[in-house]
Amino acid sequence: MSAVSNNNSNLQSKAMRKRVRLNELRVGMWVAEIDMPSGMSSDHAAPFAIASPLDIERLTDLSILSVVIDARKGLDVARSRLSTVDLQQEIGARLPREEIAAAERTISRLRPHLNAVLSDAARGSLSCNARGMEIAEQIEFAALSNANALLGLLRLKNRDNETFLHCLSVSALMVVFGSSLGLKCGPLRNLALGGLLHDIGKMALPLSILQSTGKLTVAQFEIVKTHPRKGADILGRIPDVGQPVIDIALFHHEKYDGSGYPFGIAGERIPRAARIAAICDVYDAMTSVRPYKTAMRPSDAISLMTTSRVHFDPALLDSFISLMATSPLV
Repeated sequence: MSAVSNNNSNLQSKAMRKRVRLNELRVGMWVAEIDMPSGMSSDHAAPFAIASPLDIERLTDLSILSVVIDARKGLDVARSRLSTVDLQQEIGARLPREEIAAAERTISRLRPHLNAVLSDAARGSLSCNARGMEIAEQIEFAALSNANALLGLLRLKNRDNETFLHCLSVSALMVVFGSSLGLKCGPLRNLALGGLLHDIGKMALPLSILQSTGKLTVAQFEIVKTHPRKGADILGRIPDVGQPVIDIALFHHEKYDGSGYPFGIAGERIPRAARIAAICDVYDAMTSVRPYKTAMRPSDAISLMTTSRVHFDPALLDSFISLMATSPLV
């Protein structure tokens, strides 16, 4: 392991260890250190998981005021979340006005074209790939020239354009991430198009499920889990669509530990493009404001993804964390 990798690992480890007061503790946290009162035996100082409220009461009875938790091994502290207004204010305060305006123009310009491509793809239109590649090229340019403003604004999802904005956001994230990994030209363009079309299979699902804002039933979720196969079937019928684009649609819900769907495959059996997509898709879902939910702060999303790192390619996740650490919105 290189010195840079070691340094990144050490920084992540330190970031996941946090001193908290007892009133912030909750079941599922891992107590790594206990601030023992002077003169008290260290017999109670061994690390442990908080399995029930009784464990918190025991610490209170010992007159302990604070502990250090390790969020890599258990739950993190309660996260503050952002409303639409919060996120708009944060973007306005941290990014230059001209960059925000340029990103707004990009989103407005792409909206009708991307909606047309999604419709073409769902119908199996032969024009989908050529038109999609044109849009992917525009997203690639916009994402690499104005990443912070574009990705910041794309976190603001509204009901009328939620699907469009999620597809565009995942595409832009994949371009920025892929570029940081050294990808160029064709491979980077495939990531852009794959991000745009990763959820194309959802267009074959019932509207009643797609438009639901409540918790899905088990039966409904089983239907949702068919969308990767449906998406791959749709894209596979369109001539000249690159295999990485199909792989992204088919495998973006697979997890590195084998607990994903639709096949439950693990590790490097999951195509690399889909492993990149999985990280970007989850990150966008966590950090986006929607009509029915507030957004996680990017730093909190990264923290949670690190806690669940068995779901992701570890090397790619570390690279993504390093990339996101440079954003003014983290």
